[in-house]
Amino acid sequence: MSNNGSECLLSVDGTDFKIPEPSPFDRLWYSHKFNHAALRYEVAICIQTGWICWIYGPFPAGFYPDDKIFRMGLKDELEENERVEADSGYKNEMSIRTPDDFYGNQEWKWQKGKARARHENINGNLKQFKILDHLFRHRIEKHGEIVNAVAAIVQCEIMNGRGTHQVDYNIVRINQY
Repeated sequence: MSNNGSECLLSVDGTDFKIPEPSPFDRLWYSHKFNHAALRYEVAICIQTGWICWIYGPFPAGFYPDDKIFRMGLKDELEENERVEADSGYKNEMSIRTPDDFYGNQEWKWQKGKARARHENINGNLKQFKILDHLFRHRIEKHGEIVNAVAAIVQCEIMNGRGTHQVDYNIVRINQY
């Protein structure tokens, strides 16, 4: 929606949600963000509208870094030459534009930062619901359903003009590979 010809149409980031520590302890579940066991999801936001376009997960946070999840899912959904904005946690990926990819253009650097900041705000909106903000104490098999339900509520808020801010993003340069 609202495609203005920009190189990147989505911002993408991983977000973690705490779960009970497994017994015995297993680093497979360890989230460096919480220093605790967690499930990780990949969330993609439309840069032009702020709408949630993609949620992929859950994955054990300790075994699946953001870039690995991206290569397993969203990367295959992108069109040829389509890129996404992401933080520096995504490395060595031609489909990703990181904070350092601004080619000396300070306006682009600012636009990219605004898109990532809004993405973090939306991730935070998902965690405003106590069931996701606190330790999840229900069957782990239900976690994905809960995240999707909360994302639907957050999406409705966004569609009604609440919960996010508009981002001006018009980076149209596509490098030759």
